[in-house]
Amino acid sequence: FFSSRRRHTRYPLVTGVQTCALPISTPDGSFGPDTVKKAMVHFNLSKSEAAHFFGQCAHESGGFTVFSENLNYSAQGLLGTFPSYFHGIDPNAYARQPVKIANHVYANRNGNGPESSGDGWNYRGRGAIQLTGKANYQSFGKTVRGDDVVSNPDLVSTKYAFDSADRKSTRLNSSHEWISRMPSSA
Repeated sequence: FFSSRRRHTRYPLVTGVQTCALPISTPDGSFGPDTVKKAMVHFNLSKSEAAHFFGQCAHESGGFTVFSENLNYSAQGLLGTFPSYFHGIDPNAYARQPVKIANHVYANRNGNGPESSGDGWNYRGRGAIQLTGKANYQSFGKTVRGDDVVSNPDLVSTKYAFDSADRKSTRLNSSHEWISRMPSSA
């Protein structure tokens, strides 16, 4: 999408904030023409960082429509998406049970407890880049004033959907490595 190396791509090469067709928020909460500019100031982003940030956010959130991970997988979907977590385990026992799936695949990872703790579901992917895992919610929570995102993790998919994706306040696990690999300026 962002590379000119492919000559026959379905997407035109664009630069800077043109990559994001995001307009900026007006007082009623809708998007307007200054959305990206205001976000660049809020997150202290250069044009190329903003293009990368909003491009990644758009991809991870299904075009800014999904801010909470959907774990409603079929048995076949589980084997395709989480093959290592279902080696020797019948995926049919988990199919179409999002809570059970989350607790299984996210158990004992990123600060989560065992499957029985419920942490997998409580700290499933949320926000514009799908913040995942109790340790990452705790880390992000240190940057939030006045709200406890560990006790109320749904705030990450609503009030803090983009703040949780901010590369400067969120240096987290490997699923967020793209953040630390971004150039500091452009």
